[in-house]
Amino acid sequence: MVRIYYSLYDRMLTETRLLQAFQKVKANKGKPGIDGQTVEDFADRAPEELALLVRELKDKSYRPQPVRRVEIRKEGGGIRELGIPTVRDRVVQQASAGDTAADLRPGVSFRPATATGPAGVAIRPSPKPRCSFGDTSANGSWTWICRNASTLLTTT
Repeated sequence: MVRIYYSLYDRMLTETRLLQAFQKVKANKGKPGIDGQTVEDFADRAPEELALLVRELKDKSYRPQPVRRVEIRKEGGGIRELGIPTVRDRVVQQASAGDTAADLRPGVSFRPATATGPAGVAIRPSPKPRCSFGDTSANGSWTWICRNASTLLTTT
């Protein structure tokens, strides 16, 4: 039986989805965020960490941590600031990204350079977001999720 999801938020509320997201984060490696937790540390405690994330996401108490700022020298001179989110925040980002648009709208697909998908609708690709879940603005990251989840499925 196919499970139907009515929102992007519901899609993230499974340990399976978060585990898949963590596997992608682990494959990308990366440095620890502001909390100092490495990907390997998270992996050692993955079942507990993922269960805690699911619980926090379900009761809506999850709050992203501030990002760690690192300065990277550019080839042509100058410095570029890079924000490194915590491993937990990267897992949530990865769980909310990915191929959820296809999962949420079965039967409708995006095909570049074509006018319509099988259901007679074309899905416009959303521009790459310029913010991260490490955003500590007053509205928080769930505002970002809600705003961008709707643009993922905007029809033409």
